[in-house]
Amino acid sequence: MVMYAFIHVETRYIGAFALVMWLGLFSGLRIPAQQQSRRLLGATAMALTGVILTMTVFSTLAELREKEVDHISDAALVWKKVESLQQIGLRPGDSVGVIGDTLGAPRWARLARVKIVAEIPGAGAQEFWFADDVTRSQIIETFANAGVKAIVADKVPRGVSTTGWQKLGSRSDYVYLLK
Repeated sequence: MVMYAFIHVETRYIGAFALVMWLGLFSGLRIPAQQQSRRLLGATAMALTGVILTMTVFSTLAELREKEVDHISDAALVWKKVESLQQIGLRPGDSVGVIGDTLGAPRWARLARVKIVAEIPGAGAQEFWFADDVTRSQIIETFANAGVKAIVADKVPRGVSTTGWQKLGSRSDYVYLLK
């Protein structure tokens, strides 16, 4: 694990490593079969259980706090996005392009019954928004050549030019209609 720490660490991998490490350490312990040893082992197990439960509760509460967005549930935000897309003229079966959150896009696309045929994910989205107008128009043309009726952009950075784009609701989502 330490060898990989300099390259890439994801928290989801740390649990398995920690389990193997502690199992290795505890397997080397020799505890005499006495009443005092049993009490110590029981107290250690209870303390570890308490620590794990406390960590689980705190991480769950932190996740819940992060998920709160203006007291509107994520499902409601997705549904508002779908309604906005339908109001501007997208119909079931239309082809769309996505700039930004390509992992969350299937949720609203499925509800709107549109097909995602082109996308610019994550870091590429930032490059798109901070590119010059000529480059952006070439990219939009590429979307058009793919048969896209609209380009939906998620989390558009503040301060970039959104000329030709329509805002979707109160969030930083925009749509660009192609003819």
